[in-house]
Amino acid sequence: MIDKLGSVAQVLLRLQAKAGGATGAARPGSPTAPAAALTLQQRALQRLAGVDREDPRRRHKALRAFIEVRLLAEFGDGLVNDPEFQHVVDEVVRTMEASPALQPDIGVAVDQLLAQAAP
Repeated sequence: MIDKLGSVAQVLLRLQAKAGGATGAARPGSPTAPAAALTLQQRALQRLAGVDREDPRRRHKALRAFIEVRLLAEFGDGLVNDPEFQHVVDEVVRTMEASPALQPDIGVAVDQLLAQAAP
């Protein structure tokens, strides 16, 4: 599985411009083609539905939800319950949050995602 995730950096670079590019269209024949009915944003919003609006870690959880669904779209939904995959998602999010260069883009993406999650 780690070999499959070896190109995580390239996958993240392919995240379309900020959150606006999170259309989530699956490639034909990709592992997630049946789940393509929901966009990446919709899938991330589903994950955020249970997060309390007052949760101080809500922004972190929004970013993590988006990264997780994006990686699952790339590598297949079968990884969702794999503890190693969850560890990789945590590491990717931690690395992104620690990068000052990514902060503006992360802020825009999370703001857009949370605005859509608002009732």
